[in-house]
Amino acid sequence: MTINAGPVIADAAVNGSAGDDVIMAVGGRHNIFGGGGDDTICSITEAGRGDFIYGGTGDDFVQAGAGDDWIHGQDGIDILKGGAGNDDLLGGKSVGSGMVEIPSFFDIADQLYGEEGNDRLYGQTDRDYLDGGAGDDFLDAGDDRDRLVGGTGNDVLHGGPRGDFLDGDEGDDHLFGDDGSDNLHGGAGADVLEGGDGSDDLSGQDGNDRLYGNGGPDHLYGGNGSDYLNGNSGLLDTGDGGPDKDRCQEIKENRKTSCELA
Repeated sequence: MTINAGPVIADAAVNGSAGDDVIMAVGGRHNIFGGGGDDTICSITEAGRGDFIYGGTGDDFVQAGAGDDWIHGQDGIDILKGGAGNDDLLGGKSVGSGMVEIPSFFDIADQLYGEEGNDRLYGQTDRDYLDGGAGDDFLDAGDDRDRLVGGTGNDVLHGGPRGDFLDGDEGDDHLFGDDGSDNLHGGAGADVLEGGDGSDDLSGQDGNDRLYGNGGPDHLYGGNGSDYLNGNSGLLDTGDGGPDKDRCQEIKENRKTSCELA
């Protein structure tokens, strides 16, 4: 079923069916419910408005517009795109075995793309891929093994309990590994990386970065720039770490932490 919600239906509810729907919402502010089935929902709203969009059950595709939108994929393997504006995107629970593969990583359930604006992305359950896009974004992995990419801008990335891959990309980013064995990559910019509990790999890459291993046996690599590395245990003064002036601290509390200087 195809539903076209024009600008005259501003502030109205648009309800899909139990089947596979195509819902096109233009202009005003809408509350959109995909219902059952694999739905395609496209919302073309202007800045300053924004929609509430619920995918429902099924594998849904949602593309929002220029407004500040709130999008919840709900059950199924969903692709959510925020468009321009400051958006909130929430994954959900996958149903079935239709996961897709992200290159160089693992099978994933939901894909969340903030695109432009200062967005907030929440993976929730299952293995998800979160990409903040442009803007200063907040990304939260949720409960499973997830891949988070900050994109351009100064982003905050939070891992979860199962071991995640966090990539700050461009900008001055703050990455938190939380529990699990995580991989944290700062990218370009002056980044702060915190491993949390678990055996973590931290790489500052370009820029003047600060790396903290925290709990567990960690591996810290500063990369380009003048970096500060703290493995959480006694002082190890690097001396000359190459063309950049790096400093490394190593704590020895019945665990081993290694620090590499570039």
